[in-house]
Amino acid sequence: MIFQVKYKIQKYGFFTGLIIFCLVYFLPNPEGLSVNGQITLAVFLLMGIWWATEALPLPITSLLPLILFPIFAVEQIGVVSKEFMNKVQFLFAGGFMIAIAMQKWNLHKRIALTILQFTGVNSKNIIAGFMLTSALLSMWVMNTSTTIMLLPIGVSIINAVSDTLKDVSPEEKSNFQICLLLGVAYASSAGGIATPIGTSPNGYLIQFMGEKGFDIGFFDWLMIGLPVTLVLVPIIWFFLTFFLFPVSFTAPAKTKQIIKTMLRDLGPMSYEEKLVGAVFLITAFLWMTRKLLAEIPMFVMLEDAVIAMMGGMILCLLSSKFNESKLLTWKDLEAKFPWGLIFLFGGGMALAYVVNTSGLAVWLAGLIPTQMSVFFVIVILVGMIIFLTELTSNLATTMTFIPIVYAIGLKVGVNPLILVVPLTISASCAFMLPVATPPNSIVYASNLIPIEAMVRAGLILNIIAVGLVVLLTYFLVPLRF
Repeated sequence: MIFQVKYKIQKYGFFTGLIIFCLVYFLPNPEGLSVNGQITLAVFLLMGIWWATEALPLPITSLLPLILFPIFAVEQIGVVSKEFMNKVQFLFAGGFMIAIAMQKWNLHKRIALTILQFTGVNSKNIIAGFMLTSALLSMWVMNTSTTIMLLPIGVSIINAVSDTLKDVSPEEKSNFQICLLLGVAYASSAGGIATPIGTSPNGYLIQFMGEKGFDIGFFDWLMIGLPVTLVLVPIIWFFLTFFLFPVSFTAPAKTKQIIKTMLRDLGPMSYEEKLVGAVFLITAFLWMTRKLLAEIPMFVMLEDAVIAMMGGMILCLLSSKFNESKLLTWKDLEAKFPWGLIFLFGGGMALAYVVNTSGLAVWLAGLIPTQMSVFFVIVILVGMIIFLTELTSNLATTMTFIPIVYAIGLKVGVNPLILVVPLTISASCAFMLPVATPPNSIVYASNLIPIEAMVRAGLILNIIAVGLVVLLTYFLVPLRF
């Protein structure tokens, strides 16, 4: 039912976007806005509506700046196209290459099963183990891949509990099932907040602010994003297991045996896994120490994107122990690399570039009342973005609002990072609907979670996330920047 509604939204969104574009384009020029700014506003609204409703696949909509801005003489295609190949694109590309190699050689699965082996047989601890695993992996691997990998393991544990614990009430078994699956999805989203490569909105913000003269390194983001993850994941676990869907039973020995069997089936850690793990650890270390290394003259131009691509390239050069195949091949990348994200990211940067150069961002910022306190503005922004991303792509949402919010920050005379960082983080905190995030969609598609359970849990956690993100970022951002 919910997916039928989504189809109708897509259909109506397509035509609504076109109508709004035409109305804005043909209306008299607003006071204080240039002709190019008006055209940019029309394109901005068209892309925003199509992104929000997914009227077309998000990467396809992201190609519109390459078409419309040259046609309407706003900007040359050579200028617009440069935004499709910025340095953060390559940061993500390198990160994806490492993640794909981890998946190819089952290193991510070994990490997950090793962590779960130590969770014990208490129901709350099992859920905590799954959530910890999900959050840790999502810091480095796409949250979609993390959820897909953990889902069958979780279902196996759920079945073991259901089959062997006859004295546990059906209600508590159901609660355990819902808690575990929602916990995996929610922790996956929360884990991505911690690192620049954990989720695409983080990378977009870093690139956008880099063009404004703010160098946000890997470690800089970690110092803000990681505390949010470290606080948010335990809170989600606490509310899920104690209040929303209480569980308290002890799982059967079969539960631990399933995990041991899965781990045993992987065999001893292979030569390939060790190499991939070593490349991953070295890359992460270089990311976290990059600014220190940049003090050395020969490394003065070292960037996070360079480190990421170096890690990916090394994986393409190293060979497997038993044959001549490489740890990572082009066929692997053709099959699993999220090429659409490159278009989506580039289109957002291209739109943001023209929104700024045309004067549209400044004009829109001038429409916003500035009498409110900065803290109250952050509360409004975070609340709006969290609930808006329940129905829209988190990346598309951040790409739409960051240029405007940045201009608002300049207008009111505050560090723009105080506004745009919480905005970006809040885009990863949509927990209420299946369509909000890929992890939500994946666990809902298992047919093991009633929609009303996800909505009820998600609504409460969304409200909690608003307060948490506002408080943490309000105090952490000024300390770091």
